[in-house]
Amino acid sequence: KAYRGQGQASDLALHAAQLFYTAAPPLEPERTARDFLEEHQTRAPMTQRGIPLGFPSLDDCIPGLSPGEVMVVAGQTSIGKSAFCLNLLYNWSALRHLRVALFSTEMGGDTITDRLIALAGNLPLSAVRLKAYSDTQERQSTVAWGLLMQTRYELVVSVGWTITQVMERCRLFKREGGLDLVILDYLQQFISEKTKADHLTAETTRASRLSKILARELAVPV
Repeated sequence: KAYRGQGQASDLALHAAQLFYTAAPPLEPERTARDFLEEHQTRAPMTQRGIPLGFPSLDDCIPGLSPGEVMVVAGQTSIGKSAFCLNLLYNWSALRHLRVALFSTEMGGDTITDRLIALAGNLPLSAVRLKAYSDTQERQSTVAWGLLMQTRYELVVSVGWTITQVMERCRLFKREGGLDLVILDYLQQFISEKTKADHLTAETTRASRLSKILARELAVPV
């Protein structure tokens, strides 16, 4: 298709990656409608199907995130969307021992690490950034560092990445050690810098569509 000039380069690369990925053995056997009906009938009452968010008030409203689902966190600038996502990362990786991939265009690796240590150790962020600890805080920091070293989260500082590159990296994570959840911070940044303003809406729609394809293909929440 590329030699014949059919389609956009990014779409052709995505198609090729999907062909390579689907050439591997399927992740799980295909399930029928009857399988889902039988599972529903045998499921115990009050069983939470998805992965809890870790916030009791939200978990009362949202019955967890299920494989193949996409959840969008929306809000005004500087309202705390990235901080909320870091809390989710901590809840899922440190408390539930899940493998989570965080693709960040908002914060660098050092900033994310400082915030996670402050969160895990219940420490002031300013103290973590300066490493200016009291004796008690020094112990808390050491415990937090040890806890995070045992987690299975993957941090990718992905400034300038496209959603197609994200999908390729997630496929690699899935093959090499499994993958339970994906966090994109944030979606509109995974768009080519060459995109003109009048095409921004179309590119954002495409990125959203591909994130849904990613969630369904790898059977993980995004």
